[in-house]
Amino acid sequence: MVEMVRSIADVTVLLENKFTSTERPEMTSDGEEYPFKALRGTELARSSTGWIARARRKFESGKECPCPECFQLPSHHRVRPFGKVIVWTATHSIYDLSEALKTKVGVFYHEEDSSEGDLNIDYLQPYGIFAKDDIGDWCGIKCVTHDINLWDKIREKFLTFNKKMKEVDAKFRAVEDNLAIIVSHPHGQGARVSVGRWNYRDDMNHNDDFIQCRYGYDTPTCPGSSGAPVFILGRMSRGMYLAHPHSHVGEPTQYGESAYGINY
Repeated sequence: MVEMVRSIADVTVLLENKFTSTERPEMTSDGEEYPFKALRGTELARSSTGWIARARRKFESGKECPCPECFQLPSHHRVRPFGKVIVWTATHSIYDLSEALKTKVGVFYHEEDSSEGDLNIDYLQPYGIFAKDDIGDWCGIKCVTHDINLWDKIREKFLTFNKKMKEVDAKFRAVEDNLAIIVSHPHGQGARVSVGRWNYRDDMNHNDDFIQCRYGYDTPTCPGSSGAPVFILGRMSRGMYLAHPHSHVGEPTQYGESAYGINY
């Protein structure tokens, strides 16, 4: 279990955003004020959390890099090595492309070097929206890195995470245990682990193969935890791709609620 939690932390990312889209709606589908509505059109900094949901097997070469930095270059200079990563988060954390392009995705941020005041952190560059669902409150962001050593580390940690997670999930699948674990970057700090229990599940769609649902839980969260991976033990047999980002704390129960995700 401890190794699995460490693996979750290794794929959890910090999202440092410096723009809030003018396209954010007034209200959520539940009739509540949409998060950060008051910041629309501003460049005030805010932070949230996400996780690495997919890391491509191949570090590309001989192709044009899709990142904004390379797009500004003459076409013959855009061909350079790069690795692709998909980061999953909540839609209210990164609403659209305009926000994604103004976001830095920090990986492997576990602690701060207090002696120097520097952050031990590397960054990925977002370049597009992979998929999103405003009602379900989930979003996939396409990112790249030109650093092959960083990409190799991401790929290694991603594969280890999937292996450990599936091993632990299999052990809990036949056990009546409702543990809900969240790893996030509260207040933009290094990764922190919270443990609680899920109290209810709200199903949107289901069939013989999967259930699309969201969970309510008493696992502690803070500002900055939005978009963090919510690990529901015994319900993640096929990994954290299309899984549950932390969405918000609901009224009047004060339970935390996840975005909609897929259980198998």
